[in-house]
Amino acid sequence: MKQVLICHAYKALPSENWYTWLAQALCARGYEAQVLELPSPLAPSEKEWVECIGRSCTDDPVIFVGHSLGCRAILACIDQHNVRAERVVLVGCPMFWEGIIETRPPLKAYVEGMQKLDFRNIKNLVGQFDIFHDTTDHILPMKNVEYLKEMLGDKASVHISNGYGHFDVAEVPESLLLFPEIKKGD
Repeated sequence: MKQVLICHAYKALPSENWYTWLAQALCARGYEAQVLELPSPLAPSEKEWVECIGRSCTDDPVIFVGHSLGCRAILACIDQHNVRAERVVLVGCPMFWEGIIETRPPLKAYVEGMQKLDFRNIKNLVGQFDIFHDTTDHILPMKNVEYLKEMLGDKASVHISNGYGHFDVAEVPESLLLFPEIKKGD
Protein backbone atom coordinates (compact mmCIF):
# COMPACT_ATOMS: atom_id res chain seq x y z
CA MET A 1 0.00 0.00 0.00
CA LYS A 2 1.36 3.43 -0.94
CA GLN A 3 1.27 6.14 1.68
CA VAL A 4 -0.34 9.45 0.71
CA LEU A 5 -0.05 12.35 3.14
CA ILE A 6 -2.43 15.28 2.58
CA CYS A 7 -1.45 18.60 4.17
CA HIS A 8 -4.07 21.29 4.71
CA ALA A 9 -3.87 25.05 4.26
CA TYR A 10 -3.37 27.86 6.76
CA LYS A 11 -6.48 28.32 8.94
CA ALA A 12 -7.94 25.04 7.62
CA LEU A 13 -8.84 21.83 9.41
CA PRO A 14 -8.32 18.30 8.09
CA SER A 15 -12.11 17.87 7.83
CA GLU A 16 -12.55 20.92 5.59
CA ASN A 17 -12.37 21.45 1.85
CA TRP A 18 -11.55 18.46 -0.40
CA TYR A 19 -9.05 16.80 1.92
CA THR A 20 -11.28 14.09 3.42
CA TRP A 21 -12.99 13.46 0.07
CA LEU A 22 -9.64 12.74 -1.59
CA ALA A 23 -8.34 10.64 1.32
CA GLN A 24 -11.49 8.48 1.32
CA ALA A 25 -11.40 8.02 -2.45
CA LEU A 26 -7.73 6.98 -2.29
CA CYS A 27 -8.27 4.61 0.65
CA ALA A 28 -11.10 2.95 -1.25
CA ARG A 29 -8.57 2.23 -4.03
CA GLY A 30 -5.93 0.71 -1.77
CA TYR A 31 -3.81 3.71 -0.86
CA GLU A 32 -2.90 4.43 2.73
CA ALA A 33 -4.11 8.04 2.63
CA GLN A 34 -4.49 10.38 5.55
CA VAL A 35 -5.06 14.06 6.10
CA LEU A 36 -2.53 15.31 8.61
CA GLU A 37 -3.63 17.55 11.45
CA LEU A 38 -0.89 20.15 11.31
CA PRO A 39 -0.31 22.02 14.58
CA SER A 40 -1.78 25.44 15.27
CA PRO A 41 -3.44 26.10 11.88
CA LEU A 42 -4.45 29.61 13.01
CA ALA A 43 -0.89 30.52 14.07
CA PRO A 44 1.36 28.05 12.23
CA SER A 45 5.12 27.65 12.44
CA GLU A 46 7.23 26.10 9.68
CA LYS A 47 9.30 24.22 12.25
CA GLU A 48 6.23 22.59 13.82
CA TRP A 49 4.57 21.79 10.49
CA VAL A 50 7.76 20.32 9.01
CA GLU A 51 8.33 18.17 12.10
CA CYS A 52 4.73 16.91 12.01
CA ILE A 53 4.98 15.99 8.33
CA GLY A 54 8.37 14.34 8.80
CA ARG A 55 7.12 12.20 11.72
CA SER A 56 4.17 11.03 9.62
CA CYS A 57 6.26 9.59 6.78
CA THR A 58 6.38 5.80 7.05
CA ASP A 59 6.92 4.90 3.38
CA ASP A 60 10.03 5.51 1.33
CA PRO A 61 9.13 7.06 -1.00
CA VAL A 62 5.87 8.73 0.08
CA ILE A 63 3.28 10.63 -1.97
CA PHE A 64 2.42 14.15 -0.77
CA VAL A 65 -0.62 16.28 -1.59
CA GLY A 66 -0.58 19.82 -0.23
CA HIS A 67 -2.90 22.80 -0.30
CA SER A 68 -1.64 26.38 -0.05
CA LEU A 69 0.66 26.72 2.98
CA GLY A 70 0.62 22.93 3.29
CA CYS A 71 2.48 22.83 -0.06
CA ARG A 72 5.23 25.08 1.23
CA ALA A 73 5.53 22.96 4.39
CA ILE A 74 5.86 19.78 2.30
CA LEU A 75 8.64 21.30 0.20
CA ALA A 76 10.42 22.43 3.38
CA CYS A 77 10.08 18.97 4.94
CA ILE A 78 11.52 17.26 1.86
CA ASP A 79 14.40 19.72 1.80
CA GLN A 80 15.20 19.86 5.51
CA HIS A 81 14.82 16.12 6.24
CA ASN A 82 15.82 14.68 2.85
CA VAL A 83 12.48 12.88 2.53
CA ARG A 84 12.12 10.90 -0.69
CA ALA A 85 8.78 11.31 -2.44
CA GLU A 86 7.40 9.45 -5.43
CA ARG A 87 5.10 12.36 -6.25
CA VAL A 88 4.33 15.78 -4.81
CA VAL A 89 1.01 17.42 -5.66
CA LEU A 90 0.97 21.18 -5.04
CA VAL A 91 -2.53 22.70 -5.03
CA GLY A 92 -2.54 26.52 -4.90
CA CYS A 93 1.09 26.71 -3.77
CA PRO A 94 2.31 30.14 -2.61
CA MET A 95 5.89 31.14 -3.36
CA PHE A 96 5.44 34.93 -3.22
CA TRP A 97 3.85 36.55 -0.21
CA GLU A 98 3.22 40.21 -1.04
CA GLY A 99 -0.45 41.07 -0.77
CA ILE A 100 -1.05 37.97 1.35
CA ILE A 101 0.79 38.44 4.65
CA GLU A 102 0.05 42.12 5.23
CA THR A 103 -3.45 41.37 6.57
CA ARG A 104 -2.62 38.01 8.18
CA PRO A 105 -0.16 38.52 11.10
CA PRO A 106 0.13 34.78 11.99
CA LEU A 107 0.96 33.96 8.39
CA LYS A 108 3.48 36.80 8.31
CA ALA A 109 5.21 35.25 11.34
CA TYR A 110 5.34 31.88 9.53
CA VAL A 111 6.83 33.44 6.41
CA GLU A 112 9.42 35.40 8.38
CA GLY A 113 10.54 32.15 10.07
CA MET A 114 10.80 30.08 6.89
CA GLN A 115 14.07 28.57 5.77
CA LYS A 116 15.12 29.06 2.17
CA LEU A 117 14.31 26.12 -0.11
CA ASP A 118 17.06 24.29 -1.98
CA PHE A 119 15.19 23.33 -5.14
CA ARG A 120 18.13 21.30 -6.45
CA ASN A 121 17.94 19.07 -3.37
CA ILE A 122 14.14 18.86 -3.58
CA LYS A 123 14.25 17.86 -7.26
CA ASN A 124 16.78 15.12 -6.47
CA LEU A 125 14.46 13.65 -3.82
CA VAL A 126 11.16 13.75 -5.75
CA GLY A 127 10.13 11.69 -8.76
CA GLN A 128 7.36 13.93 -10.09
CA PHE A 129 5.56 17.17 -9.27
CA ASP A 130 2.02 18.21 -10.21
CA ILE A 131 1.20 21.90 -9.80
CA PHE A 132 -2.47 22.88 -9.70
CA HIS A 133 -3.56 26.49 -10.11
CA ASP A 134 -6.91 28.08 -10.88
CA THR A 135 -7.40 31.12 -13.07
CA THR A 136 -9.92 32.47 -10.54
CA ASP A 137 -7.56 32.20 -7.55
CA HIS A 138 -8.04 35.50 -5.70
CA ILE A 139 -5.00 34.94 -3.45
CA LEU A 140 -2.21 33.70 -5.71
CA PRO A 141 -1.22 35.21 -9.04
CA MET A 142 0.06 33.02 -11.87
CA LYS A 143 3.67 34.03 -11.15
CA ASN A 144 3.67 31.44 -8.32
CA VAL A 145 3.08 28.65 -10.84
CA GLU A 146 5.60 30.07 -13.31
CA TYR A 147 8.26 30.22 -10.59
CA LEU A 148 7.59 26.66 -9.44
CA LYS A 149 7.71 25.35 -13.01
CA GLU A 150 11.01 27.13 -13.56
CA MET A 151 12.50 25.75 -10.32
CA LEU A 152 11.22 22.18 -10.80
CA GLY A 153 11.79 21.95 -14.56
CA ASP A 154 10.94 18.79 -16.46
CA LYS A 155 9.79 16.99 -13.33
CA ALA A 156 6.77 19.32 -13.02
CA SER A 157 3.43 19.19 -14.80
CA VAL A 158 1.12 22.19 -14.55
CA HIS A 159 -2.66 21.77 -14.38
CA ILE A 160 -4.72 24.94 -14.83
CA SER A 161 -8.42 24.99 -13.98
CA ASN A 162 -11.11 27.66 -14.01
CA GLY A 163 -13.71 28.05 -11.29
CA TYR A 164 -12.16 26.62 -8.12
CA GLY A 165 -10.62 29.85 -6.82
CA HIS A 166 -8.02 29.00 -4.18
CA PHE A 167 -9.38 25.42 -4.05
CA ASP A 168 -11.43 26.00 -0.89
CA VAL A 169 -14.07 23.58 -2.22
CA ALA A 170 -15.48 20.16 -1.29
CA GLU A 171 -14.13 18.28 -4.33
CA VAL A 172 -11.40 18.97 -6.86
CA PRO A 173 -11.95 16.63 -9.82
CA GLU A 174 -8.64 17.64 -11.44
CA SER A 175 -6.80 15.84 -8.65
CA LEU A 176 -8.13 12.64 -10.15
CA LEU A 177 -5.73 13.04 -13.05
CA LEU A 178 -3.03 11.94 -10.67
CA PHE A 179 -4.78 8.77 -9.60
CA PRO A 180 -6.42 7.52 -12.84
CA GLU A 181 -8.17 4.59 -11.20
CA ILE A 182 -10.50 7.04 -9.40
CA LYS A 183 -13.45 8.16 -11.48
CA LYS A 184 -15.33 11.43 -11.09
CA GLY A 185 -18.26 11.01 -8.73
CA ASP A 186 -16.46 8.65 -6.34
